Amino acid sequence: MKRWHIGLRVGALLLCSLLVEAQTLVLRFEGKLDPTAPILIELTDVQQKVILRKVERHNLGRIELKGVVYGRYALRVFQDLNGNGKLDTGWMGIPKEPYGFSNNAMGRFGPPAVEDLWFDFAEGTVLKIQFR
Repeated sequence: MKRWHIGLRVGALLLCSLLVEAQTLVLRFEGKLDPTAPILIELTDVQQKVILRKVERHNLGRIELKGVVYGRYALRVFQDLNGNGKLDTGWMGIPKEPYGFSNNAMGRFGPPAVEDLWFDFAEGTVLKIQFR
């Protein structure tokens, strides 16, 4: 009897691990991109906790983020043209480097509200980002 319970528990654990298996989130970038400059990516969850921050080189406007679990996220990206690791802005705070957000959200007099950035990552999701 105890063996049956242990087997059931192990089976349930295996099933749960399959359900939360990490997937690949595909990003497609549109707009003018420098073919040599890296793109800095920040992915946050619904608690606004940064779960992924990385620097990637794009391949013809495409990046694949491996190891992302299905769920709801917000994405911010910019292309670091001068390699200093930060988004350079002018004296009024207007970005000097190409940038973009999930849902191609735009803010008025500043970055967009986080509510405008949320997207649901599920099977087959390809997120298109327009660089400005």
